[in-house]
Amino acid sequence: MDLLDTITIKNQLEILILSTDKKGLKGKRKENYETLLEVLKTLNNFMLHFENLGQELKQQRNDNNSMFLENGRLKNKINYLTKEIEDLKNELKEQFW
Repeated sequence: MDLLDTITIKNQLEILILSTDKKGLKGKRKENYETLLEVLKTLNNFMLHFENLGQELKQQRNDNNSMFLENGRLKNKINYLTKEIEDLKNELKEQFW
């Protein structure tokens, strides 16, 4: 079930609940009405949880991208410093050999 299906079901439940005459509810109809309310509350909680998970996923992706970028920068710096060390070694060899 994707988000659009969930929203559609939620809207249909809300329409059912709003169209119900609350004063005439007795017995089984009252139980059905209360069940609809509970289902709608559960569905709302599900949607909130789903949205929170989506936000957490976006944040994790942003963090991963930042770390990937930082990792690339550090690798470039290591390569640069390694090349400098090699150049200095060669320079020292030339001076003392």
